[in-house]
Amino acid sequence: MSPKISVILPVYNCESYIAGAINSILEQQFTDFELIVVNDGSSDTTEQVVRSFTDNRLKYYNNERNLGIVPTLNFAVTKASAPYIARMDADDVSYPERLMLQYQFMETHQDVAVCGAFLKVMDKEEIVRCPENHEDIFFELLINNVIAHPVVMFRKSVWEKHRLQYEEKWFPAEDYMLWVKFAQFSKLHNLQLPLLDYKIHEASISVSKKDLQIQKMTEIKCVHLLESLKIYTADNFSVLEKALSFRFSDSFEYVNQLNKLFKQIVDINSKLLVFPKSKLEELLSMYWYVACQKALKNGRKVLGVYRSNSVSNKSYFIKLVLHYIRGLRKSS
Repeated sequence: MSPKISVILPVYNCESYIAGAINSILEQQFTDFELIVVNDGSSDTTEQVVRSFTDNRLKYYNNERNLGIVPTLNFAVTKASAPYIARMDADDVSYPERLMLQYQFMETHQDVAVCGAFLKVMDKEEIVRCPENHEDIFFELLINNVIAHPVVMFRKSVWEKHRLQYEEKWFPAEDYMLWVKFAQFSKLHNLQLPLLDYKIHEASISVSKKDLQIQKMTEIKCVHLLESLKIYTADNFSVLEKALSFRFSDSFEYVNQLNKLFKQIVDINSKLLVFPKSKLEELLSMYWYVACQKALKNGRKVLGVYRSNSVSNKSYFIKLVLHYIRGLRKSS
């Protein structure tokens, strides 16, 4: 019989800590699983360490050359035979109850396709917390990736039905985009307790590819907002991406474009209630203020257009006026 859970574990040059990651899965309280380890062309002794394990639940695959994390993850999913797929990283340690708790939750919540949890940062007392229910997660995805990839479990049936995959285009935030896509078809959930010790080191993608990751995350936020409201166009993406990455143009033309887009976003969301109205408008108000502040050289017409948008904030408006007055004094 097929196992109930497939744990996918990509590995690359991780000889010093891979044994701990594997042991943390093999020692799970929940035992009906397979552990799919894919070696992505390691040049150290990672392969020897993995092959030293004799547990028949471990299935080992080897890429002849280094392909990268995205194709390796997609390959691992194709080898998974269970209805649930759990992620694991080579430098992390899962708690013994992890698979059992996630499996029990997924079995009793058939409308949920993705189940995450908290992380505990190794060597620190820091707990990385995430919102619990789908509605909060859906909104928070406009701000950050709030599904922790190393401790996630998802339904393979939803992955297959909607032809989902990790996409190279979004590396090194490919998981972030995957959750955004899952959220269009089903619910997401985070168990409110830590189930994994997470290791941060210089080789971590979040460290080594930090600038690129921030850029891709910003783009994903734009896609999530515009596609959820069904107003995605190349022009809308361009205007919004400048705002969310704080690369505002100081031209009045840009302020007008952003004003129109924010009005469209607010109007459509007010009708469809895709996102919580007050939370969305509060989020947009911050970007709207900074955009208008950047363009204050264009004078009173910027103050006028600022007030015309429903996301305008009274305290922000006072700050804009004060900035404007200071600017006049400096130029006189």
